Amino acid sequence: LVDLNGAYAQINVFIKGGSIIPHQIIDEKISTTNDLYSLPIELMINPNENNIAEGDVVYDNGEIDVITNRLYAHVKINYSYSTIYFTIENMISYAKEDQYIERIVFYRGKDMLKLLGDKVDECEVLFRNGIIEMFNVEYDSNTDQLKIIFTNKKVSIFDIKIVNL
Repeated sequence: LVDLNGAYAQINVFIKGGSIIPHQIIDEKISTTNDLYSLPIELMINPNENNIAEGDVVYDNGEIDVITNRLYAHVKINYSYSTIYFTIENMISYAKEDQYIERIVFYRGKDMLKLLGDKVDECEVLFRNGIIEMFNVEYDSNTDQLKIIFTNKKVSIFDIKIVNL
């Protein structure tokens, strides 16, 4: 049994090992699905005991019958040891315009650092167009998170093919 602070302004969230959860930080008034497209995505990766995780990102326009008519974009994300794979399962043109990743956050960062050799300060991103770019990796010891932060560039989730730590 674990006691957790359940203060009025705090919500305790538990993430199953092996999960990749996309989310957006909403700090402004959002009234439609289209308003969400301008907000960046953060991927939260919580590897399981085998250092594997998976998840999906699905975008639609909030209209009826998007599933039946395949009017949505779907990216399957798989993480294994030190590599993240992005596979486009379905694509629709409106999804590509503004959807970008602000950061990728790994929970249990200290364990990740041990696995990767205790020193990771940058990662390699392979884009679908064949270009490879390097991005900074930071470890936050207060939260035990390893973070890839895409600064000074809008990186679309649909343009990334592989991230190597």
